[in-house]
Amino acid sequence: MKLPYPYALALQEQLQFIAITSNYAIEFISGFGLRDEQNDRWQLAVDTIHRLLASGLIYEAHNEDELSVITQREYLAYVNALAQKDPFAYPLNMEWMEWDLYATDRCKKLLNKYGISTFYEGGLVEPFIEEVEALFTQHGVPWQDSPIIPIRG
Repeated sequence: MKLPYPYALALQEQLQFIAITSNYAIEFISGFGLRDEQNDRWQLAVDTIHRLLASGLIYEAHNEDELSVITQREYLAYVNALAQKDPFAYPLNMEWMEWDLYATDRCKKLLNKYGISTFYEGGLVEPFIEEVEALFTQHGVPWQDSPIIPIRG
């Protein structure tokens, strides 16, 4: 496992939460348990969202009736927009609230594979995180590459 423990646990919990409901990008700026500066948290959020989209663990539906999944070009444009819009600015840059992010079937199956259900309250499941890291690497966005899309800050 290459991810720092607090980040890995927070990522697992974020995916667990998104598997039962949707979430906005703004929810990723918490720093995932790391006590970093705002720009570091912003960069981590942009890179995390990019990794999760690129590896097929989350998606955004333009139309909830059709659940039309976005294209790679669209998600890259969105992540680039997030990298240009400070999530800590006042008033809030609405790009951070623009997309509803959902867990894909791949993500839900992976959570289920490791027994991480809606009500799971155990600790970090390292084999789960190792498989997530492998997906990141497989899709060209490994954890050790950072920043992937540099923020403007």
